[in-house]
Amino acid sequence: MRYVKRVSRSKAKVGADALDCAHIGCSGAVCRDLDAGLNGAQSGYQAARQHPGRCLVVNVLLYRALWGLGFTPWERRQAWAEQVSAMFDGEEQGRQPPYGAALDLGCGTGFWSVDLAERGWEVTGVEIVPKALRAARERAQKAGVEVRFLEGSVASLRDADAGFGFRLVLDLGTVHGLAPAEVKAVAGEVNAVTTDDATLLMYAFSPGRKGPTPRGLDREEVEAAYAGWRVVDEQPFDTSGMPALFKKADPRWYRLRRD
Repeated sequence: MRYVKRVSRSKAKVGADALDCAHIGCSGAVCRDLDAGLNGAQSGYQAARQHPGRCLVVNVLLYRALWGLGFTPWERRQAWAEQVSAMFDGEEQGRQPPYGAALDLGCGTGFWSVDLAERGWEVTGVEIVPKALRAARERAQKAGVEVRFLEGSVASLRDADAGFGFRLVLDLGTVHGLAPAEVKAVAGEVNAVTTDDATLLMYAFSPGRKGPTPRGLDREEVEAAYAGWRVVDEQPFDTSGMPALFKKADPRWYRLRRD
């Protein structure tokens, strides 16, 4: 039996002129110039890549540009399906569906959102790229499940009408590219929409990345951003069969629980 939730769509639109950039040295004017550059995906990619502040707005622009170029290596999710499935199994052990509300941050084309819905979770996916959202809705329809997909920023979950009462949150490679201030902003939003016994499953590159790749997070920064949460498990990510970019990034899994 498959458990479903009513489909809804947020009217929230997030563009460079609708986001406040908190990163030192970055101005709204610069970000709007970059947004204008996305009229051509290649020029937008180059502009975002060279921007000195990896702020939330610039990361959004870079992400959109990569989608425009069709370069989306993070969507090769079959390679990690076994690892993620084991993480989900751990959250469901000893329980029966429906498991409760789950929130997929930066859900992309909805691979994990749909998987969770098939397993018996009530799922909300938040994504900022319309093209990815269209693919996510098509995926859910083909799978025969309903997922609440919203267009919005992971740093403005309440503005996107994400809802409240989430017992499980996924951050599978979304936040690790943001500047420290933006990571804390996302953490604040997650705190506001989750239950007191919630679990956060996070995938992140190790720090030290340069150029257009995510800068990465370490355990210390994760714990500092998510005050009131505790890292209960940390594991290396199995990069077998993954592109060289992922292998060099030394990715890690983190499981956090609210204290």
